[in-house]
Amino acid sequence: MEKNKRVTIKDIAREAGVSICTVSHVINKTHYVSPALTDRVNKAIEKHNYRMDFSASSLRKKVSKMIGIIIPNSSSQFFALLTKYIENFSREIGYHVVICNSDYNTDIEIEHIEALITRNIDGIIMIPVSEDIKCYRNIFELDTPFVFVERKLEGTNCNSVMSFSQDSIAQVIDHLVSLGHKKIAYIGREKDLLHHKIRFNSFADSMKRHNLELKEEYIIYGANYRFKDGYEDMSKLLDVKDQPTAVLVFNDVLAIGAIQAIKDRGYKVPGDFSIVGFDNIEIGNYIEPSLTSITTMKEQISKVAFDLLINKINNKNIRKKHVFIKTEVVMRKSTGAAKK
Repeated sequence: MEKNKRVTIKDIAREAGVSICTVSHVINKTHYVSPALTDRVNKAIEKHNYRMDFSASSLRKKVSKMIGIIIPNSSSQFFALLTKYIENFSREIGYHVVICNSDYNTDIEIEHIEALITRNIDGIIMIPVSEDIKCYRNIFELDTPFVFVERKLEGTNCNSVMSFSQDSIAQVIDHLVSLGHKKIAYIGREKDLLHHKIRFNSFADSMKRHNLELKEEYIIYGANYRFKDGYEDMSKLLDVKDQPTAVLVFNDVLAIGAIQAIKDRGYKVPGDFSIVGFDNIEIGNYIEPSLTSITTMKEQISKVAFDLLINKINNKNIRKKHVFIKTEVVMRKSTGAAKK
């Protein structure tokens, strides 16, 4: 390490060959650490005369009145609204919030988790990038309470809250079929996340219920969530020889990009293509045509997640809960009769 450079907990963890969480546990005696690892950490601490930069009152009381929120994309209106509501609920009971953006990167996510824990955060609400518990090592075995939003990690003792979208997706397909649509496509995202699987499986089940073919060329799986990604995904569907007449899109941002792709090819919405989004973000009501969307109850999800976390902070022995919040369909002008 450089001379005169302020030594951080990250430096100690690197020198000892352990995680930041392990260093914190050795210092605060909050979790069992093997004698061998404890010795390595203590030697690194002694060598560099390291002192943790915590407030004395926070350590003494073992409570900080602070919670962390880790979201995968701070520019997303959906995540921004969740954060806003959680901040409001926190303020009402004297809590403060630390917001972290993981940028859909599990390494960054783990850095945020460890940094929050070492600062004596009381609990964390997060939208994990992955549902593979192996990505997070033993982090969720710590005493810090976690609540997952729109994710469910098996093998943890953490609470979760998710949207229940099956009924709304069935309603959307029923509506499109009633308008004469038989060739319905789907633009989705990662196949390995539970709520992504739920959305696609609900779409597939509804298509099957109406005896409609699920064509391989009508199913598009992309990687990102930007307007241009929806534009590119829709462009692929427009290049199909036998084009679909309606598309269910994973979220509103992608749906808005899809609508622009349709317009740029000289087609009309809903005259040539009907489009349905997901999340019901505010901008969807102001584009042309306004976007039919499945609305997730963002304030209710935030409230449930916050209450689950506070209850766990106050009583770590309460049993874990998995809560599902029903979605609703908001009909606007982006859906219409199928073209002849």
